[in-house]
Amino acid sequence: MQLMDESTQKVAETAFDKLKSGISFTSIKGDVRQPHNYAMGRIPARYSRWTTASIYATDVERIVRELKTALSFVVTLPDSDFLVKHSTNTEDYIMYHQGYFLDLVHQLKDKLCQLTKAIVTYEGDYPKDAAVLSKLLKNKIVERIPRLQDHLKEWDAYDPLQKGVISVALKKRTFYHHYKNPLPNTDSYFKAKTHRFLLSPTFQANLSELGKKMVTERSQQNQQSWQTDTVAKMTATLKAIEGNVEGIAQSFVSYYRLSHTAEAIKRDVQRYTTLDELLGVPDSNYQLKSIRQPIRGILEILAGVLPFALEQEFVALYVTGSIPRGDFIMGLSNINFVVVLKNDTAELKAMVQQFIDSPALELRIPIETKIFSEADFSSPERTKERFICRTDGLLLAGNYSFIKESDQRVSFKLAWLLNKDFKEYLASTKALLADTSRPLGQRDITLIARELGKQTYRLGFSQVMGNNIRYSNDFKEMRRLNNFYYPSNQRFNDHLFEYISKHPLAERNALLSIVESVEEKMLPLYDAVDKVVNGTPK
Repeated sequence: MQLMDESTQKVAETAFDKLKSGISFTSIKGDVRQPHNYAMGRIPARYSRWTTASIYATDVERIVRELKTALSFVVTLPDSDFLVKHSTNTEDYIMYHQGYFLDLVHQLKDKLCQLTKAIVTYEGDYPKDAAVLSKLLKNKIVERIPRLQDHLKEWDAYDPLQKGVISVALKKRTFYHHYKNPLPNTDSYFKAKTHRFLLSPTFQANLSELGKKMVTERSQQNQQSWQTDTVAKMTATLKAIEGNVEGIAQSFVSYYRLSHTAEAIKRDVQRYTTLDELLGVPDSNYQLKSIRQPIRGILEILAGVLPFALEQEFVALYVTGSIPRGDFIMGLSNINFVVVLKNDTAELKAMVQQFIDSPALELRIPIETKIFSEADFSSPERTKERFICRTDGLLLAGNYSFIKESDQRVSFKLAWLLNKDFKEYLASTKALLADTSRPLGQRDITLIARELGKQTYRLGFSQVMGNNIRYSNDFKEMRRLNNFYYPSNQRFNDHLFEYISKHPLAERNALLSIVESVEEKMLPLYDAVDKVVNGTPK
């Protein structure tokens, strides 16, 4: 195939091509301008009609292509072996593809009406019967778009003033499809069927050689005449349809200014293709050497001992939380480990726990260890744990191949993933503080208070993640972003940041009151995120 030069390409570009590209790039603009909706996998606000129109434009293009295919089957007939194999004859073969052609014309009318309704409707949510041609012809916007109403009228099979080939084809399909069969183009079809009977072996036994010759010749003439007439009518209909579709497309392109310059297309496509990267959360880049002693010594010991002791059962060891983030407070913070094993039997778990607890106990540093089998860690239920290890953890030993999880882009979905257990956490904390039969020391209360502050701070950051597509696991950066986007909450953000950055002092009953206050102020935000991600509960 010879490549077209640039000038040829510009000439070859049709109005429908411009319409398709215009619709596509308009949709792309919506994603680029509203990345929060793109991240959520939602259609951007005020762009739903263009998404719907893109679907119908694709359908229109497909049907026109199928019309050409149906015509080609009538232009070039198969040989006799094919017809015998498929238990048919030339007349019925032509009749089948002609009927299919007319059905496609009817389908195309519906798709063009749907395309028109989608484009002229501000939002795509409209009743099913809104795309009926008779209603579209009375649509105020349709009336304003130059030439559009005239092009649509060509598809009106009920208007007696419409005598064009498109209207005739629709009438033929409607009337003869329901009431009369076969489709009568000329009497050639019936003559061809009659001669088909005369050519049967039973009847030919009664004919002379001259009679057989005459019947054969007339049969071929009638077949060729009918085929030629059918091809001519189908070709004329197809040509009219292509012109009509071009006219409709040109009306839309001109009215909505859907033509785009090469520079604009290049700019929008480049921005669109980088959206996933821009919205993605980068992998952790923490380094073991940045962790201070004596914590680093503990991590180095475990990184060497666990793989050696567990051998084939060992998969990976991560440290997460405040140590890699750099906000560890000696005497207060925990060391958080995640261990992934081939199998998580009770014996293996006990062995891992013993290895991890030993060095930390000497320094009196509390340990929190989560142990998973590789199958469990890879399951959908552990999406949050995988995310934390990948983006907020430090791999100390081993290796785990993270699966690609496209829903972990910065959005309300990610905010929900990281905070969906907040309500359960608040309930359990409130129950713990209210249970006076369970003694709690000052250190226990301080730990609960600091964790409450962290959990609350993370949930509050959900607004920034969802509305402004910004992410951080560093509390200092969360504070900056919260104050930048929501300056009215700055006093609360600053106070809460100071609370979680030190040893928060609290009395049990006072902390219980704080939990109740957090319930009152933060659960509405929790419910709002839940609604955005999961919809209104039934």
